Amino acid sequence: MNPLVQPLLVGSPYRLRPFTAADVPVVQEASSDPLIPAITTVPASGSRQAALAFIERQHQRLVDGTGYSFAIADSSSDQAVAKSDCG
Repeated sequence: MNPLVQPLLVGSPYRLRPFTAADVPVVQEASSDPLIPAITTVPASGSRQAALAFIERQHQRLVDGTGYSFAIADSSSDQAVAKSDCG
């Protein structure tokens, strides 16, 4: 396995994949939860610009060799899910 290629992990009903710009609304929703920004690097501001910067930082983790960052997506639609979608 090439460490500079992020794996895609698939299991029904979800899959783990790299974040994309289409995930901005989910990052913004996570920003509205007071706990998530307090314990993660999700921005507290909730702006589109802050969400895009968060996504770029997640991509940079792979380049820097500091780890993989995954979005949780519906395995059939590939749409990232919000915490309310997970149960």
